Amino acid sequence: MAFVPNLWVHRRSARTRAPKRALCLRASSVEERPAATPTLLLALLAGNRLGASYRASRRIAIQNIAGLLESTALEKREGIRFPRDLGRLEGVWRLCYTSGRLPVGCVNSYQVIRGASRQLANIVDLALPLAPPRTVFRLCIEHTFDVVGEHRIRLRQTAVRTGITGEDAAPDVHWLRFPPVPIPGVMAEPVGYLDTIYTDEDGLRISRGDGGELRIFVKV
Repeated sequence: MAFVPNLWVHRRSARTRAPKRALCLRASSVEERPAATPTLLLALLAGNRLGASYRASRRIAIQNIAGLLESTALEKREGIRFPRDLGRLEGVWRLCYTSGRLPVGCVNSYQVIRGASRQLANIVDLALPLAPPRTVFRLCIEHTFDVVGEHRIRLRQTAVRTGITGEDAAPDVHWLRFPPVPIPGVMAEPVGYLDTIYTDEDGLRISRGDGGELRIFVKV
């Protein structure tokens, strides 16, 4: 039986002004350098959907911080371990950044995970030329999955569904259903893998797809 969630997107911004102070040069230790934190990572991701127009310097910073969060979680033994932590993946996740390719015209992307039934769906909203404002073509690629490692699940594509709906709307549309097929930019093959080491209580998740591409999600 197919499953599709309610999807909502929100954005937050802030502006601060730092007080002027005298310049003071001195040696600093590693401990005094800014730490890689989820807050810093989210700040770098703010204000742009999916990172499509980020400069190279920001992309590098995002990837470095994500890598540090993953390695720190492993060192402290706080990283995801399957099957014990499948429940921490449960829910609806909005994709905030990917170092991989996205379909042309992508305006939103979500991932829905149901651990108990071993189901995962990738949902992509694509802009429609000449369509009414905020109207999108919604593509839902459904999978079953099984655990194949401490941090890895294996995905098997089971179906593709499509529909026309409003951007950010609940997917209560008239879906058309198709057999599983490879879709460029979404999943290269009907069988794929997803690695996850880091997720936190505030709903940030860092995963790696086939080929190691970085995917950062925020829970909806």
